[in-house]
Parts: sequence; C-alpha cells; structure tokens
Amino acid sequence: MRDKPMVQAAVDVEDLEQGLAVARMAADCGAEWIEIGTPLLFRYGYEVIAAFRDAVGDRAKLIADYKFPYGMLVMDDVARHGADYVLVGAGYQEQLILDTVQKGGELGIVPVFHLGVHPRDYTRYARIYADMGAKYFFTHHYYEARNAQDDSVTRYDNLKNLRACGDDIRIIVTNDDFEDAVFCAAEGADMICFGAVLRGPESSPGVCRKWVEAIHGARG
Repeated sequence: MRDKPMVQAAVDVEDLEQGLAVARMAADCGAEWIEIGTPLLFRYGYEVIAAFRDAVGDRAKLIADYKFPYGMLVMDDVARHGADYVLVGAGYQEQLILDTVQKGGELGIVPVFHLGVHPRDYTRYARIYADMGAKYFFTHHYYEARNAQDDSVTRYDNLKNLRACGDDIRIIVTNDDFEDAVFCAAEGADMICFGAVLRGPESSPGVCRKWVEAIHGARG
C-alpha cells in the first residue's frame, strides 16, 4: 500500500477536443494517470494516444482503456503511440495472462488487469496472476451477485478481497461516488479512478481539484 493514494482521471468522452481539454485539466489538477477512454480509442484509433501525449507531456502517465482480454492484439501499437499502461480484461485463462505480462515486459508497456472472474475468486486469481508478474488490478469497490435459485443477492467487497493478496500488488478502484472514493483511498486502494464529474455540466478545475486533493489526503 502506497503512503499516498494516486488519481487516475478517466476521459470517457467521444469528442477528441473535449477529451484533450479534460486531460489537460486533470493533469493541471494533479492527476498522476490519465485514462484514454474506450469511446475515444475506438472512434479515433491509436492516433488519439499520441494526441493525449502531446496534450499532457510528461505530467501524467497514460493508460489506454480497452478492457477486452486480448491485450496482445493492441499492445505493440499502444506502446508505439506513447501509452505507459494498457487496461485489459482478465478471466480464468491463466496462460493468456502470463503471455500478456511477458509481452508487456518485451514492449515496455505495463498491463493493468480488470478481473472478470467471479468476485468470490478475486483473491485467489489475483494471487495467481501476481505470481506470474501482474502488478496492477482494476476493480469496482463492490460487486453484487444474484442467486438465480432464490433471487438472493450477495455483496462482495472487491477492495477487501484484493487487499488480502498483500502489498506486492497495486489496486485501482474505479468509483464515481465521492465519499466512497475517499473511503476506498483511506482503506488501502493505491489509486482511485473517477470520471463522471470530469465530463458532465458540473465539470471544472475546481471540482477536479476537490477530488484529487481529497484522494491524495485520504490517509492523513
């Protein structure tokens, strides 16, 4: 667990100029990572990564948000266009995760894994993948699973389950609830990803700075 939680600002818009403006604002406000959202990547292709790099320079790391499980299909181009990290899905295919980690090492780009396993398996599979060299895991704070037999709902604390893996992994919690985001930062998340307040009518440097400062200061 880091001494100070970091911030990942998610730029999930469809317009390039709006996205670049949001990225500049987030970097100005102290976000350490800028997430290039899936809508931008699929609308503009890899060139959007280079545009984001020009916009923020070396003030922030760039993470390309694909989330699909076959990160090796895009990693060469993502690295070549200037991203530092790529967000990919991770299910139960252990060999695929190992191949992705190894490919990232060859290219100098770090995969971040969004676990798609059942939440009851989070700790086990995060530990398996960490032993393969995976470092970063991306998750929601909670996941609710419905039992089809009796319609009951079980709520899983994904942050708690990932924290059980120990301190050799880094946990990114995506959370657009301000109070719960700060709570997650205080309770051991290494980074908080947020984006809704960056793209709505309330978006402003003041709002962005409020989130960044609260997350950075969550552990006192």
